[in-house]
Amino acid sequence: MYPKLEATDFDIKIFPQYPRRIVLSWEIGNTVRVPLRFNVLRSGGTNGDFEKLNTKPVIEFFYFDDGIKPLSKIFNVDYKIEVLWPTGQTQMFGPFSLVSSPRLKHSYLIAKEMDREYSIEYKAYSGVNLRIFKRRQWGERCGECYNTVTEEVTDSNCEECFGTSFQGGFWNPIDVLGKLDVYSRGQQIRDPLGFTEDHVSTMHIRAFPTVRKGDIIVETAHNIRWYVNAVQVIEHGRFPVKQLAEVRQIERTSIFYKLNGND
Repeated sequence: MYPKLEATDFDIKIFPQYPRRIVLSWEIGNTVRVPLRFNVLRSGGTNGDFEKLNTKPVIEFFYFDDGIKPLSKIFNVDYKIEVLWPTGQTQMFGPFSLVSSPRLKHSYLIAKEMDREYSIEYKAYSGVNLRIFKRRQWGERCGECYNTVTEEVTDSNCEECFGTSFQGGFWNPIDVLGKLDVYSRGQQIRDPLGFTEDHVSTMHIRAFPTVRKGDIIVETAHNIRWYVNAVQVIEHGRFPVKQLAEVRQIERTSIFYKLNGND
């Protein structure tokens, strides 16, 4: 029997992505020491019947809802997320509403148009191919380097968890287009594996996938890897439309170059 998650432990974001996709992205705030799976349910309104969308349990932290009408015709959409524990227990969270008022509807339409413009800009002009490794925040603890007594990682170079304490270290990578602004602050920044003199740069990324401190971003053309220091989310209304990730280039001797992110 595992302790139940509280509503405050579950953080979900729902936002439109041009041209006809809705993205659901969630985080588990409370540390969970076992792998979880999820079901995603959708309804045309909070009083309607909810239909399960996924054919098999979702093991990642996001879901693409592509089975919808064009976004310009969709407003009243609600979702629930069902958490599946290894014991067979389940927990239901939601409903979570995409749009619930005329004001939000207006913000939604503007956010959708802004996302479309970023998509065109990255594809046609200044975009580069990126691969994002989301750092695991929950799951099965590493059996090689995690000390269950002190709850500390004993080896930051562990090839099983990459110093995260969770088996695998990072989720499967997600390929996206983004824009990179390279500049240097001329200061030393602490690398997870020691001090190094590196460039601090900014990456422009669409609203999904959500990026957090500790994630790894790969510029796939040259296999250059970047560590995320901080993230600023640009929103319109309550809808995220763009992320500005402050990143630092990782030395090629780092354990993070052993992440399987090459084509």
